Amino acid sequence: MPIEQSGSAAAAFQGFRSFEARGDALESSWEAGRLEVRDARRNEPLAAFAVAPGPRPVLRLAESFADTDASADAAIAALEAITTQWGVTEVHVDIEHQPTRALLHRRGVVRPHIDGDRCEAAMLWQYAPLWLGSRAEAPYPLRYAMTGEKRHPLRPPKPAGTVYARYIPWLRRTLTLHAATVEHDLASLHRWMNDPDVAHFWQEEGDEEKHRRYLQGLIDDPHMLPLIASIDGTPFGYFEVYWAKENRIAPFYDANDYDRGWHVLIGEPAFRGKAFLTAWFPRHPAFPVPGRSAHAAHRRRAALGPPSPDRQPRSGRLLEGQAVRFPAQAGHAGDAAARTLLRRASVPARGPGRTGNGVLSVLSVLNG
Repeated sequence: MPIEQSGSAAAAFQGFRSFEARGDALESSWEAGRLEVRDARRNEPLAAFAVAPGPRPVLRLAESFADTDASADAAIAALEAITTQWGVTEVHVDIEHQPTRALLHRRGVVRPHIDGDRCEAAMLWQYAPLWLGSRAEAPYPLRYAMTGEKRHPLRPPKPAGTVYARYIPWLRRTLTLHAATVEHDLASLHRWMNDPDVAHFWQEEGDEEKHRRYLQGLIDDPHMLPLIASIDGTPFGYFEVYWAKENRIAPFYDANDYDRGWHVLIGEPAFRGKAFLTAWFPRHPAFPVPGRSAHAAHRRRAALGPPSPDRQPRSGRLLEGQAVRFPAQAGHAGDAAARTLLRRASVPARGPGRTGNGVLSVLSVLNG
């Protein structure tokens, strides 16, 4: 459904989708002071809220048609829509139903203040279930292992299928990431690797058998996670996410046990450019730790990205607009490229938006 966007802090909106990755998305629509959240698959209302717009809007639960868990999900969906569409950093929350209120407190998306309950965008956007493909699970037990001479935590099993999904309102489309497989993704990867623009940087052009071995090797490697990015089901890019501690970069970078790094290619020219970069870069998968490993994200100190602007000037200029700084030169096994580095402390406590402040959504999965 179309999203109305304007300069007004109280612009009406319809069809804002939350919890896409679970397969039962919720849709939020606001007009004339009433915000309704519906189950998109069943087309049934879950809750209705009265909303007073302003620099710090007030969200009050007016009606609920669901149980406590679903009512809490509806409130979180409403808060995501408000903070995204209106760019606000705080929302006052008035929910009289105590079990729902208590559940929102336990999830960390609403906190009590002296003047009542409040949702802070900087905390809401760390609520990983909004975008990850599986419900939160218990932390994976900590045990150290050795990979060659590198000591690191034993990693949980890698996820399969869709691991991340999120509605991008300025594109009016849904961004998804799924674990790559040879059966379904080899043809796309083979074509992309032989694209001259991609080959210039990746230098992995070749026949399909070469790329079959390449992809299967990454799937078999416990410290690598190959992912395919899609917009509304159309594949457009490829990500390689790695645990920094086990990677060849480890001797040249003071890696935390749970830091991750990433490489990316955008294979479809129609999906290149700022409008799409601002959709996927703030949500890049060095931070989303899908499936059973979602618990580890709160331990992550930083994410390493591709080379700095002196190596990729055009993309570097775009990345600079996403609150990313470029650290000093770091050796990298035959490559002295500087790497982009995003630390937790560098992410601003602002609501997500279309351009620069969208980087806050990286935090959405730090505490998954």
